[in-house]
Amino acid sequence: MKCIFCDNNLDNSDEHIILNSLNGKLHSKEIICSECNNFFGSHLDNVAKKFFNTILLVFQFKNASGEIAENLKGEDKFLFQKNLTPKQVKLDISEFKSQGKRLVSVSGNPKDAMKKFEKLTKTLEDTGSKIIAKSIQESTKGVPLRIKVDFKTNSEINILLNKIALEYCHYIKMTDLNTKDLALKVRVLDKTLSNVFYCNLTEEIRKFSNGEITHCIFLKKIENKLIVYIELFNVICSVIVIDDNYVGEDIEHQYYQNAITGEKMDSDLGINLNEIKKLVESKPESIVDFNPLANKLFLRKRDKDFSDKIDFELNSIANRLQNELKNKQITQKQFAEKYIDETTEMIAELSIENPYLMDDVDDANNDELNYYHSNIRAEQFEEFSNQYKHLIGKKVNYENDKTYLIEEFSQAPIAEQNGIKINRLYICLFNGFNRIHIPYREFFEGISVK
Repeated sequence: MKCIFCDNNLDNSDEHIILNSLNGKLHSKEIICSECNNFFGSHLDNVAKKFFNTILLVFQFKNASGEIAENLKGEDKFLFQKNLTPKQVKLDISEFKSQGKRLVSVSGNPKDAMKKFEKLTKTLEDTGSKIIAKSIQESTKGVPLRIKVDFKTNSEINILLNKIALEYCHYIKMTDLNTKDLALKVRVLDKTLSNVFYCNLTEEIRKFSNGEITHCIFLKKIENKLIVYIELFNVICSVIVIDDNYVGEDIEHQYYQNAITGEKMDSDLGINLNEIKKLVESKPESIVDFNPLANKLFLRKRDKDFSDKIDFELNSIANRLQNELKNKQITQKQFAEKYIDETTEMIAELSIENPYLMDDVDDANNDELNYYHSNIRAEQFEEFSNQYKHLIGKKVNYENDKTYLIEEFSQAPIAEQNGIKINRLYICLFNGFNRIHIPYREFFEGISVK
């Protein structure tokens, strides 16, 4: 048997059709030779990993890399490490005078920051200045950060999707294919491929189920076209036309897996074939922004985590009460009563700690709940800023009575419920050395303004 991308004989090279780096579990030794496998590993695996790295990081894949993060001012001086803890990687240097003293602050990577700080202090000493005190502090404390993401497609992603589609066709043993020219274009990384139709931004082709985080491949003959529909993490969704003049037998085949656990799934994908028919008659776009589907993915993760937490707590309550019943500490009637009371209380507490998850509960307009979490509706920020603008420039005591100035108010997006955007509101304090963002409830309840 020959490699589908060249004339080499197959040599037992194991190929993951959906990349192993994306936790793809479908693989075969009857598709590709080791030379082509290594070639694609060097040229396309990194393309996929770079594109999906934020997802790999959020879901704590072992092969994830850290991601550059920015503060609320848009300064990308920070890095979210593999364990999702932040560190500052670019130096931030500030100087100002206060009460006749010159204050110098350097924050960032400890080694580089100390090196720069020592250089600055030496320069000051050489000019006759006397160093009164030095201090080292954690620079990312109280700094709201966000990862900059970009899920826009490119020509390399086009090639990757064609490779997956071709390999899947051969995996299911299709023998009446006319794909030699396409396979050659994939092998030489032809960036002019124009057979990829990006789609499903409004879930018009396939609806995602609650908590779904999956990969899928769907192959179908539609009229005279052989198409392969591919989803990766339910973010990239695409239709690849493998052959626009396919004369082979009618065929329909699918592969469906949990992208996190790798478990194969047998349920029907529910593909809207009419939408695919319309799509492949249109002109394909080479660059499509899939950020909306990435946001939906992260929201489904949040919802799933909340659901898993409730299931865990329900089981814990049930197991504890079952033991009490077994040991005759409670009756069957008391078991039922206590279970209802405890689970109701537990769900209420979790709902307060995890708002905005249920569309049928109007948390977004619950001002008391929003205040509890230091959140506001996005539309309220201007009103808040005007109401409390007299605080800007005022002095406050914070962290062992250190004096800070109230520098500004800032906000960061937290959630969206029923079309209402919810932001976390911060009060920014600055003392020349440290800039700290305090959630506004903590500020108003625990800090007095001078």
